[in-house]
Amino acid sequence: MVKNTKGGKGAKSMARKSFSTQSSEKTRFSKDPLEIYTIVTKLYGHGRCEVMDADGNTYMMHIRGKYRGGRGRRGNEVLLGVWCLSGVRSYESSGKNVDLLYVYEEREVLELKSEGIVLGGGSGGGSEVGGEGWEYGEDEEEEKEVEVERVKEDEEVNIDEI
Repeated sequence: MVKNTKGGKGAKSMARKSFSTQSSEKTRFSKDPLEIYTIVTKLYGHGRCEVMDADGNTYMMHIRGKYRGGRGRRGNEVLLGVWCLSGVRSYESSGKNVDLLYVYEEREVLELKSEGIVLGGGSGGGSEVGGEGWEYGEDEEEEKEVEVERVKEDEEVNIDEI
């Protein structure tokens, strides 16, 4: 391995062959009736999470190898409140399992909203999860004032009084 002798700014950068800007790509829309728009409501780990569609139905989403690690995960992080394009498994009779097909960025979420797609229980927010009871804002709790007594340097402090 090559030793970096010049330090700071001349460090190795990302290879251009594996680097692409998401802004140059067009937004992916649902082309098939088995592709549904979903929003992540719970994260379970081990490549699984719970998602909710526009009708309020919940599904178990499986994150396959392309999005789990390495290059695919870099721009496609699945977090709470993220909008996704999910594929319903047609070969299952229950229809409660879906696979991750695409993760939308904030720019693309705004484009989906302009097309009339609403998720999250009608709230439409990318970071808001409908029906979970989360409200963001300032709490109206009163701050408790703590009185601090200063001890003069000449006085002795009695530890039993503390």
